Amino acid sequence: GAPLLLLNIANTLKHKFGKNIILLTLVGGVLQKNFEEFCTVINLHQSSLLEINNKKLVNELFCVLAAKKVSFALGNTVCSAFFVPFLERYQFTYRILVHELPNVIERFGWNKTVLPFLFNMVNGPAVYSSKYVLNAHNSTYSKQPLKLAIISQGMFQNVQNTINTVAKLKLIKKYDLPANVKIIFNGSNDLFRKGADIFYEIAKLVTSKRDDVVFIYLCDKKSLKYKLMFGSESFDSHQIIFDEFSDDYLLYLEGSDVFALTSREDPFPNVLLDSLAHGLPLIAFDNCGGAPDLLREINEVLIAKTLDINDFADKILFLLDNDVVYKNISNRSIQLIRDNYQFDQYVSRLIL
Repeated sequence: GAPLLLLNIANTLKHKFGKNIILLTLVGGVLQKNFEEFCTVINLHQSSLLEINNKKLVNELFCVLAAKKVSFALGNTVCSAFFVPFLERYQFTYRILVHELPNVIERFGWNKTVLPFLFNMVNGPAVYSSKYVLNAHNSTYSKQPLKLAIISQGMFQNVQNTINTVAKLKLIKKYDLPANVKIIFNGSNDLFRKGADIFYEIAKLVTSKRDDVVFIYLCDKKSLKYKLMFGSESFDSHQIIFDEFSDDYLLYLEGSDVFALTSREDPFPNVLLDSLAHGLPLIAFDNCGGAPDLLREINEVLIAKTLDINDFADKILFLLDNDVVYKNISNRSIQLIRDNYQFDQYVSRLIL
């Protein structure tokens, strides 16, 4: 999620704001070729994200950049705070985007290596992706950054602003579904954090009460994570479908009726904005991520009690049984994203 977000920030900065961009990366990644379309990429080719290995080289890079009048930097993810001493030394203005929750930070040991830099930034704020992420940090760490802000990301997908009947027909044909089917959708490879097992348990509850509902979850079924979670579990292929990832992600958003965000924790997922922009109601657990802060602006019915699968199932059934409420939520979702979560607006807030 974070690299894809940064790629779209780079694209917008170049083509909408006319900026020349230099990307300084510790390890590169699968999107490096994509970044090279918008940026001059300097890859340090480190073996890990645990520290900056060649501080002398990095210092020389920042010295050259400062001499060329480069004066603003945007750091993506908390480990970009490794660069803070150099940003301060050469008097850059900067922002550090913080997406990670404390358990991720501590898994990498960044609480000891990176957070001291984050907490002592002078020339720029730490920008948290949601109130949920900031609250999680405040409850875990005794210190805060000297400057901070909460800026929820904007939506960078090109969406249709409507549930698409053509897309629904394509899904019906692909999976041989009945014409009156209601489709509940989700998907991820991070199966435990995203709650694929919870999705399955909710699917069993809902399909036991309605035979016109089908649950579809996209993931890598050949992965070890999938095998460890589900083993040789036998699914009812007519109503609960676990399928391989599709390149046509938007087809599922446009053709589904509800997005079931069953995550155990999710700072501010891209799919939240993508779904709502389509008018696709999204249900999430309370206290499990940044989604409820936005969903409360639409309707409380989209928020299930914390990790309560029965309440989540009841929320799905309520939406499917109440057309007027469903349409109001759909229309309100589209308008909210259109008014407050455009990507150009988001990038503008980051750089101004």
